[in-house]
Amino acid sequence: MSETPVTARSRSFFYTVAVALFVYGWVSVNIYLPVLPQLEKILEIGRSTASLTVTVFLIGFSVTQLVWGPLSDRFGRKPVLLCGLAISVAGAVLTASANNIEIFMAARILESVGIGVAPVLARSVLTDSLDRDHVSTAMAVTAVVVALVPAVAPIIGGYLDLLWSWRSIFFFVAAYGAVLVTTCAFRLPETIHSRNPDLKAADVVGEYREMLSHREYLGYIGSYAIAFGTLIGYYAAAPYIFVRTLGYTPHEYGYLLLLNVGFYVLGASVARILVPKVGTIRPIVFAMIAFATTSIIFVALELFTTLSTLSVLLPMCIFIFGSGLVSPAANTGAMTLFRDKAGASSAVVGFSIAVGGAVFSGAVSAFHITRLVELGTYVGVSTLLCIATYLTCLRKPIGPAPA
Repeated sequence: MSETPVTARSRSFFYTVAVALFVYGWVSVNIYLPVLPQLEKILEIGRSTASLTVTVFLIGFSVTQLVWGPLSDRFGRKPVLLCGLAISVAGAVLTASANNIEIFMAARILESVGIGVAPVLARSVLTDSLDRDHVSTAMAVTAVVVALVPAVAPIIGGYLDLLWSWRSIFFFVAAYGAVLVTTCAFRLPETIHSRNPDLKAADVVGEYREMLSHREYLGYIGSYAIAFGTLIGYYAAAPYIFVRTLGYTPHEYGYLLLLNVGFYVLGASVARILVPKVGTIRPIVFAMIAFATTSIIFVALELFTTLSTLSVLLPMCIFIFGSGLVSPAANTGAMTLFRDKAGASSAVVGFSIAVGGAVFSGAVSAFHITRLVELGTYVGVSTLLCIATYLTCLRKPIGPAPA
């Protein structure tokens, strides 16, 4: 296949499609969070089971990315993308129609299987089509836009529930997916320039083994998984903190997160400036300083005040700024190490952050955070994990190389 020159106009289109795909994946996680307490009564389940619907979705979302990436390397980006999106739309419609927890959970799993294609193919399309500098810019742009999802999606979900019912939330997700299917079917060109029709499962395993044995690559995906996973865990706990404990309504809840999201946008914007100048590792170091500061502030606040809107939001702004620094830096660092295996590399990146989200949201659902010191401990554990990852995988040797 001959390579099509990338004009400014086509580059903007790739940016737009990538953003829409990233948003689709994460809006499906966040849009129904405000009604989680409500679903406990509707589906006759406990809090842990309601939170488990988030964790199960993230597990399916993560594991299937390891399949969609290599499939796109073999069969092409476009047909694989359309197949996954169609499955996700079917899952969203089935979720909206569920009357018990068993059907709801099965439908969410089906939706997650299909929606796993979205972030993988978003990264792959960008890596196929753009050079390193434009990939870095695109990742920063997508990070800024996607950062709005945890605030905007719950607002939309809260109002859909208020105006109609919780079911309309999932019909909205299905409609979004249907628009993506139509747009990609008629406008998105095939971006892979060298398919691998002979790619076999053993080859895929070999590619994954090669990537996961690369120390720097592990450092990037590990840092990204921890930072993003901690953030997803916070967003999974936030409805219970703000709606159940502090008394906000589901449609008010999303507005509270706008302040946090603003700091994520700020962090991603700063990373966009820093990466071309100082590389991809130093922003991650700055992020770890922000994480540690957040943990210390939460523990200190426990001594002088109680759980309140500002005592939760303001320290989390510091953490979320750091998380915003990590996203473009880690994305760019990981995706440009294996440009010749963009599909598989994108799958590993997507898998790692979704697993991070599943692990941290599962931990939050098990421990029921209700105190500032518990938030401080939660962020503190994340900080220690990030530091360990940096020291093990990303820190450059000091002194002259051995002869």
